[in-house]
Amino acid sequence: MTLSKERLQELVKLQFERTISAVEKEELFNYVLDPLYAEELLAKLPDVLSIDLTDEDLNETQKENVLSYIFKYGHIKKTIPYRAKFWPRIIAAASVILVVGIGFYFYRSYDEKEKQTIYAYDANPGINSATLTLGNGQKILLSNAATGKLAEQQGVIITKSLKGELIYTIKNVGTERPEFNTMSTANGQQYIVNLPDGSKVWLNAASSLTYPSTFASLKKRYVTLKGEGYFEITKDKAHPFVVKTDNQTVEVLGTHFNINSYKDEPNVKTTLLEGGVKIKSGLRTEILNPGQQGIVSLEENNIVTKQADIQEVLAWKNGDFIFNGVDIKNIMFSLSRWYDVEIKYEGTVTKELYYGKISRSKNLSSVLKMLQKAGGAHLRIEGRRIIVMQ
Repeated sequence: MTLSKERLQELVKLQFERTISAVEKEELFNYVLDPLYAEELLAKLPDVLSIDLTDEDLNETQKENVLSYIFKYGHIKKTIPYRAKFWPRIIAAASVILVVGIGFYFYRSYDEKEKQTIYAYDANPGINSATLTLGNGQKILLSNAATGKLAEQQGVIITKSLKGELIYTIKNVGTERPEFNTMSTANGQQYIVNLPDGSKVWLNAASSLTYPSTFASLKKRYVTLKGEGYFEITKDKAHPFVVKTDNQTVEVLGTHFNINSYKDEPNVKTTLLEGGVKIKSGLRTEILNPGQQGIVSLEENNIVTKQADIQEVLAWKNGDFIFNGVDIKNIMFSLSRWYDVEIKYEGTVTKELYYGKISRSKNLSSVLKMLQKAGGAHLRIEGRRIIVMQ
């Protein structure tokens, strides 16, 4: 939904003064963070603010950072003419929108002594690793395994590629029942497996995928997922691909989709990028179209469909955290799995919603500092635990 300059000016002023309502904040963020309106937004910046922002002046480096962020993440080409007299107001408007809308990209000066968080411990980001458990019980830690052949099962050769992916190659498949392997990631790990049918699965932290060593003798290609995985499925109309989780099954012929089925989250979310999938949960069935997300509510025992934020859903696969109106508890779910830390809450937990993008390659302390600057919650690290305070 587009906004007039007058309405945008009003909403930014309300947010800047911290008098904005939840409904108004959602209206502002839906516009500011939608790439569809990015160029339109920048064109409105020179006239959007009439409030005095003299205390928000930025140095030259910060000005460059503001525009670099807009051009990089707003998908705006540098084709809009800028008149010199508008430059200070462009920067002021952009900085306020970044502060109130993105939060993690904080360009205003502030008192470090008041905002400082002491980090007694830091955690490195997760790594590309997993444990492969073969049908005979043998376990292989893939981060320690050398590239090349790892094992052979029923005429299927399992290798680790130079890119660190697991690959199944059919050499000579018999008619015996296939063995089942399990790929599992711990907190702080993720991995990619190329299945025997050519399908590819990205496995997020604290997840597991159980699958047969070969699909050759099976009418349907069944796999079982715990946690989160992104699937790119090879088309085979004669042999549908089925993903089972604790609370649903997803059946496809050939498609790209993501399933989030962590036990510590209240819903199971299936997001379709291309193709088509059918979700079954209890007696309910829903068919998704590309761009839709099916949400299985574990409490209400139903399936709800909605349009998905694809960038946010696939952020983990693409090496980022993206928060588009997410509360601190949901953010902590993601951080605890990726950095392998515990979460403890002290006092009333803020209901403030966070918006922003942070690389998953950063250390934990860097991520927490960005969250701290965004306001809402105070954070500190004690040992392998994040303390969240009001």
